[in-house]
Amino acid sequence: MFVLGLLYRYPYLYFIVPTVLFVLLILASRIMKPGEKSRKTAIAFAYAIPVLAVVGYAGILALLYSYQGNFVFQPSGTVDDPPKVLGWTYEDVLLDVGGDSTHGWYVHAAADTRGAVLFSHGNGGTISSRIKDVEVFRQLGFDVLAYDYGGYGKSTGLPSETRCRDDILAMWNHLTNDRGFAPESIILWGRSMGGGPTCELATQVDEGAVILESTFTSVPDMGAEQFPIFPSFLLALLIEHKFDNVGKVSQIGAPLLVIHSSEDEIIPATHGQKLFDTAINPKDFLSIPGGHNSGYLTTIRTDGLKAFLNPLFPL
Repeated sequence: MFVLGLLYRYPYLYFIVPTVLFVLLILASRIMKPGEKSRKTAIAFAYAIPVLAVVGYAGILALLYSYQGNFVFQPSGTVDDPPKVLGWTYEDVLLDVGGDSTHGWYVHAAADTRGAVLFSHGNGGTISSRIKDVEVFRQLGFDVLAYDYGGYGKSTGLPSETRCRDDILAMWNHLTNDRGFAPESIILWGRSMGGGPTCELATQVDEGAVILESTFTSVPDMGAEQFPIFPSFLLALLIEHKFDNVGKVSQIGAPLLVIHSSEDEIIPATHGQKLFDTAINPKDFLSIPGGHNSGYLTTIRTDGLKAFLNPLFPL
């Protein structure tokens, strides 16, 4: 993991260090006397460096492959009961998903309900750390169903792209079958990694609207940006949890709002822009200030949500 961290910060080192060593050894061999044993050794080492570099490259790829789940999924923290502490009306939701259980909160709107929001959060923390996200939509008049992926919070099992897909589908069925919401009255909202299962589900159902906030185009694209020595196409072959959002967003037919900050230090705004450019109409783009974990608290974002949602879900 130390090696991966070093390459993340200084990716050019992988090419510079072997090149410098190769050049130094070749130069050293030039100034040595012909036939001298040390000269032959220097030449042998020099030509061994490219081979070692290739082997090392393959080894680092193997490390990335082995630890990819740790990069994509980072569950942490416990699930407290902020809705109860805040005096909100809510219910615990616990659904069976492939023999495991998926836990969520169904939080009622602060006033009359205009519809429901199915919220998929990012790759870290649990729903307990997303209470401010929920509050915004609750105040806008929407019931919110927020859930934790397998392996997060009170949800059992292990996280994966497939499990995320099954989790969100189970929650969608809970809203439509158990709570009686018409599909067109439901907003699919995915933030950061949550845009992955949101995009997937949005291509399969007839939702009322879709919101992708601070979402990446795909995991291989993110990996290629964090580790520039590995091209995206190579990572796409190796990475199991791809979340190929850019490959799915053009299949979304519902009104789409893409939200991203130009100051996002984790997922560059170019990802949000590419998702927006690839999507079909009707679509809107909302540029917000602030970092990845602070921009969602701005008034600009709240006003933008109102402008997008009010015509679709009249008060």
